[in-house]
Amino acid sequence: MKTLIFITSIFFLSIQTLSAQNFWQPTNGPFGGDIRTLAINSSGHIFAGSDYAGTYRTTNNGLYWTQINNGLPMTYARGLVINSDDIIFMD
Repeated sequence: MKTLIFITSIFFLSIQTLSAQNFWQPTNGPFGGDIRTLAINSSGHIFAGSDYAGTYRTTNNGLYWTQINNGLPMTYARGLVINSDDIIFMD
């Protein structure tokens, strides 16, 4: 009986391993330190604030990222908030 349970367990573990999909894919960013904060606007665009490279936006669920902190004197983002008018605030 123990042998049957062992063989059955190995069989199901093998099936799970073979059928597993790789959902993590490399993207073009965001770069520049750890991501400290995330926010999503009403259009579904994701914003990510990092330690040293500022704030990034993706409009395709993270496939491509665009740096959006042009002209800001500080690039360290501790917090992102989006109000009901889709205006983003960074701390």
